[in-house]
Amino acid sequence: MKTLLDISMLISAITAIICVIINYADFSGTWWSIFVVAGILCGWIIIGIGLPRKANIMKTLQWELYITCTLAILWDIFTGWHRWSIEFVLPYACGMTMILMTILSSVLKKTPREYMIYSILVHVLGYVPILLIALNLVKMAIPSILCITCNIILTSGIVSFNRNAAYREMKKKFHL
Repeated sequence: MKTLLDISMLISAITAIICVIINYADFSGTWWSIFVVAGILCGWIIIGIGLPRKANIMKTLQWELYITCTLAILWDIFTGWHRWSIEFVLPYACGMTMILMTILSSVLKKTPREYMIYSILVHVLGYVPILLIALNLVKMAIPSILCITCNIILTSGIVSFNRNAAYREMKKKFHL
């Protein structure tokens, strides 16, 4: 694994250097290589969050979701705010994280105590698309509607099958 990471880091560095050199040598008024370097850095930030936290996969998934959405929104802002981060990245990332957490909690035979708070926090973010639709901030509503639907279905599952565990975790973590 370490060798694979070292090779990946070397390839990333070489790619960044080559892009900067090509951009400098054939400058046409745009520093496009900045986007390449920033994209590589974002990729390594996301990888860097996940690799050291193998012990608690649910917490890692939650943090990966938050960081991915934050980086996507920042990219969207710095590239002219085309709303792709809130129309596509946020709903799809939330939906996929919720589904993945549900599958992993079953496959890895996690107890509700081990994953419930992370699942709840991801589900809270999964309801943000309702707000985005209500405030008319998204033009393409289908990804948000899919996320909301997925969220409602999975939240119903939590309430139906793990109501007591969910309430206990919320009470414990949020001092209710």
